[in-house]
Amino acid sequence: MKVVILHLFLLVGITQACNSTECIDLYPAADFMEHDFLPNREQLLNLCPKTLQFFDCTNRYISTCEKDIRELALLDDLLTERMTLSYVTLEKLAREICDENSTLHKGYVDSIDCFRDFLSTVNSVCAEESLPVEAKILEILRFVKDEDELYPSAACLKSAFEMGCFTVQLEKTCGETARTTAVSVLQTLKPLMGNEGCLQLENGGAELKAKLLEALDLEESQKIKFQIAFDLVRRKR
Repeated sequence: MKVVILHLFLLVGITQACNSTECIDLYPAADFMEHDFLPNREQLLNLCPKTLQFFDCTNRYISTCEKDIRELALLDDLLTERMTLSYVTLEKLAREICDENSTLHKGYVDSIDCFRDFLSTVNSVCAEESLPVEAKILEILRFVKDEDELYPSAACLKSAFEMGCFTVQLEKTCGETARTTAVSVLQTLKPLMGNEGCLQLENGGAELKAKLLEALDLEESQKIKFQIAFDLVRRKR
């Protein structure tokens, strides 16, 4: 949720940059925060109209800026790029999750109540499961001599396992639809989710994650699910 909160604040910057102060009253962050950014079916139905109005309003103002919002994402200015990427990514997620005919919307509203309960227990479960994995991570990294490389490598692998554990435990608790829905949301948010450890490694630590996947010695069906989760832990572009 920290990722969403940070980038919702960046949305204010993009609206102000384009003088779209008229749209600020429609800004939905406070409404989503009331529900811990996980509204249930009824709450989502109430939030979606205002949220989509905010994006429609902002898009009208952005169209009068010197450059289109999606063109701004290609500029070198880091802040402009971050604001723009946040806007484009969250708009995409909002429009899909608010579309009552979309697979994402249906999966979300069917799973959200179970998912909320799941969040209160998953950390302790995955923390316990990570203990034997830490030994495997140390074994994978035994040839890494450079301390500057050792820390990000360990952090990257730990994050990869935690993501895998999270999605697999979610399926065990709430079902396949809940897992695929969560993965879909995370894949949409992926451009905003650069991992501190993987960020410092060549190719986002892809080779190390492949070694960890092999070391976990999973059944093929579980291996595929962990691979999908591992791919969510990446460096920023």
